[in-house]
Amino acid sequence: MSNKAECRNVREMLERFLDGELSPQEHDRVRGELARCQECRQQFDRLQKLRALIREVYLEEVRRVSLDAVLPGVMERIRAERPGWWQRVMAWLERYQLGLVSPAAPLGVAAALAAAVIAGTLIYATSGTPEGPGVGKGSVEMASE
Repeated sequence: MSNKAECRNVREMLERFLDGELSPQEHDRVRGELARCQECRQQFDRLQKLRALIREVYLEEVRRVSLDAVLPGVMERIRAERPGWWQRVMAWLERYQLGLVSPAAPLGVAAALAAAVIAGTLIYATSGTPEGPGVGKGSVEMASE
């Protein structure tokens, strides 16, 4: 039999041991005590049996519930709680910490993006004409002239 104080400390950690919530050192400490102390081992076995019994009772209750009646209500609540596009844009801005505090900030961001797309399209469209820079003769041919 081990030290009574150590037994008491280990028994207080048994729930967390079963849940995998102990640090590696605590885990090793509990395993060592369980290997040494028959009383701690018995307490551990009782705790495992109790948890298995509770799990079985809980599962039996869950088996009685018809999920067909639950699912439509859950889906309705999800749809009702879904944020609008404005909240999603503001959440995106907050997530990336753009520092845009004004409610009109998303409109400014959208306008800037639209301007960039338009400018890019115009540059691309005009660069393909024969008069445009970089089109026509290769750079080697231009250098030889």
